[in-house]
Amino acid sequence: MRKTGVIGALLFLWLVGQAKAQEPLSTAFISAVQANNPALLKEWYPTPALVRLLEPERTKKLSDAAIKRTFLVPLQKKLAKDFENFQASAQKSSVDLRELQYLNFQLQRDESSTANKPIACTITYSYGDKQGAFTVTVLEKQGKWYLFEILLSVNVFDKLN
Repeated sequence: MRKTGVIGALLFLWLVGQAKAQEPLSTAFISAVQANNPALLKEWYPTPALVRLLEPERTKKLSDAAIKRTFLVPLQKKLAKDFENFQASAQKSSVDLRELQYLNFQLQRDESSTANKPIACTITYSYGDKQGAFTVTVLEKQGKWYLFEILLSVNVFDKLN
């Protein structure tokens, strides 16, 4: 029985550590939205090495440059477009993005079905006395977190009015 308790405690501490490791990405995400600068998230962009791990068959004959062109540039272009949508939504709803304050994040994780697949992450912020959230997909691989995409970027500030 004692062994089970130790294993449970270690598992709990590992999960807490994994969650804490993801928090810098979440806070950087809010900072990037405030500054309207997706380049602030570059540290969390997927890399050719990650794509090779996730898609070994599709990438075995590709150079890093080809992987960037085929897989990574489209992700980055979509991210830039999502940031344009944030700006349009903020203007439409008269939201000053500099006033957003990071609150927390929550991973939508189902361990059995998410191995090597991005998972949803809800990043919650406050704006004055109201709260909102961004939903993104992230992946943890070998202790590092990666940002894949923003799931909704249109009219995201409508409910703050």
